[in-house]
Amino acid sequence: ALSSRNAYLSLEERKAATALSRSLQIASENVQAGETSAVVIKSQIVDEITDEALVTLDYVEIVEGSSLITIDQISKGARILIAAKVGKARLIDNVDPYFGIK
Repeated sequence: ALSSRNAYLSLEERKAATALSRSLQIASENVQAGETSAVVIKSQIVDEITDEALVTLDYVEIVEGSSLITIDQISKGARILIAAKVGKARLIDNVDPYFGIK
């Protein structure tokens, strides 16, 4: 994460915060491999993040990118949105699952 909020994180918290980008990358790879169920992808993200004790997940949403309406099936134009608390910082991130984290 390249956020200015990193200044609020200890070294241990910074390491834990990588769970957000890691979970989004895994989700993107799974979508690119053919998984289109938002329920399945959200579950994978939740599992990845809850494995990290220092991260408290606020939300994971999968939405249509231009309207931000929640969707059940992932297709081109979708966005995966995530927010979590790590220490005193609230971190947010998002990804186009067909593009991934580059």
